[in-house]
Amino acid sequence: MWYIWIGIIILLMLIECISTKTIWFILSGTLSFVLSFLIDSFLIQFLIFVIGGILLLEVCHDTIPKKEEEIILKIFPKKKKRKKNTKKH
Repeated sequence: MWYIWIGIIILLMLIECISTKTIWFILSGTLSFVLSFLIDSFLIQFLIFVIGGILLLEVCHDTIPKKEEEIILKIFPKKKKRKKNTKKH
């Protein structure tokens, strides 16, 4: 079952490029990945993933001060609009 957790972690890392909220589920997925070597039940692993991700999100989401919009604007700054020359010669 460890390969499923690797896939989930990679998928969440790709989503993290757009949204800063999935970092907590990446950490939770990593925990579930490690536990997959110790616990055979996928249901227990999945519950740990979901509950751990939600707990981390609720407890730690304010620790990252940057907003998603600020991060996106740093990567893709807005282009300034040029004023059209309306004067006739």
